[in-house]
Amino acid sequence: MRSRRLVSLLIAVLLLLTACSSTKEPVKLIERDSFFSDFAICQDEVLFLCRLRIDNLAGDAMTVRISGEFRDDVKNGLVTESALPGYAVDDETARAFADGIKQRSEEISLQPGQNELWVVFVGTHGSGNQKNDRNLPKITITPVNG
Repeated sequence: MRSRRLVSLLIAVLLLLTACSSTKEPVKLIERDSFFSDFAICQDEVLFLCRLRIDNLAGDAMTVRISGEFRDDVKNGLVTESALPGYAVDDETARAFADGIKQRSEEISLQPGQNELWVVFVGTHGSGNQKNDRNLPKITITPVNG
């Protein structure tokens, strides 16, 4: 009797652990297929152009916000804040991104499956004019409720 309870308890714990470990994030950045492309200073802003591949695992279209962490660029004076909002742009805008980004919406629509998109991160220009590396910033993707 006691061994049956113990076995039942162990099975319940294993099922609970399996259920918790199988919880997935609804979106995932595929870093190996994403890259930092270029940056430009446009008036009082710095624009960072990145190509991102994002996997939407939710099964339905969803809206997200994307931000990038640019701590090293704050340290060298290129921008004044480290967390910068990202704006999706089309291919034509990406080719001419140094001219500035006219249409800005922080809400980005992702279709189910893999999505490839150009994202421009925008920050206030500091006193520096150089970027010390060409690394992809730390990217945060946040689903928008609603």
